[in-house]
Amino acid sequence: MPITIRATEDVSPTQTYAHSQWQHNPAISPDYWHESQGHTHSRIALNWQTEVTQPELLAQGTNLLLTTPATLSQAQAAITTSGIPTASFILLHSLTAPQLERFTPPAHQINLIPLYLPTHSHPEGTPTSPPNKYQINTKSTHENALKMLEELTHQGHISSYGLADNNIINQNPEIPLHEWLEMAATAASHVHGRQKRPALRWLAAPLSLLNLNLLTSQNTQHKQQVVSPLELAARLHLATIGVAETMPNPTPPPPVALQALTHFAQAEQQLSHTLGGWPTANGQPLFSALAILGQGQAPWPTPQHWQGWQQHVFPILNNYFTTHHAPQATAYLAALTALIPHGPALATAAAQPLLHAAIQQLSPHFPNTWHAESAATQAALLLSSLPALTALALTSPLNINPLQVLAKHPNPSFLLQTP
Repeated sequence: MPITIRATEDVSPTQTYAHSQWQHNPAISPDYWHESQGHTHSRIALNWQTEVTQPELLAQGTNLLLTTPATLSQAQAAITTSGIPTASFILLHSLTAPQLERFTPPAHQINLIPLYLPTHSHPEGTPTSPPNKYQINTKSTHENALKMLEELTHQGHISSYGLADNNIINQNPEIPLHEWLEMAATAASHVHGRQKRPALRWLAAPLSLLNLNLLTSQNTQHKQQVVSPLELAARLHLATIGVAETMPNPTPPPPVALQALTHFAQAEQQLSHTLGGWPTANGQPLFSALAILGQGQAPWPTPQHWQGWQQHVFPILNNYFTTHHAPQATAYLAALTALIPHGPALATAAAQPLLHAAIQQLSPHFPNTWHAESAATQAALLLSSLPALTALALTSPLNINPLQVLAKHPNPSFLLQTP
């Protein structure tokens, strides 16, 4: 029986992508964007948002670099020492609203494209109270950020800007892509004093074999049609960068992560014994890692589950035990807090069987040149070959030759659940 790869239980993929109709319309194909804009040298970008890795490999042909304020200086230094003209590179620079207010465009010749990074529910760091106390970015915050970006474009400091909203791929995003575009159009009209197409020309969003919502979640609209974010971006000729996450990785989680999980389960067991059973809240049992592990399952089977848990479940657990059982729950709360930094590694490790199952199912459909590649390379090649995707951002460069020689890209539609 074929497997179905789904990020969350409420995802309802459609056949919009599966039918691959976009490939037959040159006006919304990736080749059209490449030819008309001429920005990219390959279908691969380098994700240097966390750290600058292998800068010596810039000469492989990748000219799109994703950076943040923490890595911008290193990225610029890598470009300078690469021996390749600075003008050949585009730096997609992610900025939150506070960072954007302090942003100064680079004085020297460099094509830097700001990507607005909205924070919908929580500020930087981990919340320790219910989420409703952490709604720091209001709609007016986003509107002001877009006005600043339009003003920077109007003054000639930047050529365009983009949006890096991870929430945009959710089934029910807080702000759908079409509303972002409407806000950008309003900001452009405000800055220019007339109707003008906004300079919002880039979209960056997470992409994984376990999370194809960018392709399938029909959560936005265009001309009274309900479409997915990627289809809307393609129709409007936006450059779309898929930021690769949850890739096949043979490396097990570090021992310290497994120790943190074990300590957390032990602390939960001790607390349950002290309280005479695991408590409930509003008639519902609280999250229990011990119960899930006892069933032979991972508490967080994918990073998407971990992100949802950290955003919605962690604040409830922390608030409940702090409020109702503070003295008895001291060790549990300490173990809970100590677990947070290791969640992504544990969830990524738990997702590996799903990723390998997906690769195994896709393998018969791969071109012959792909079969000798590693699972991680096969996943990257597949994702970077998706129609209407401008580039796939990876933390390490990829040998793109197997991708460039393809006459026809494999279609992953059979991984999507048909309504």
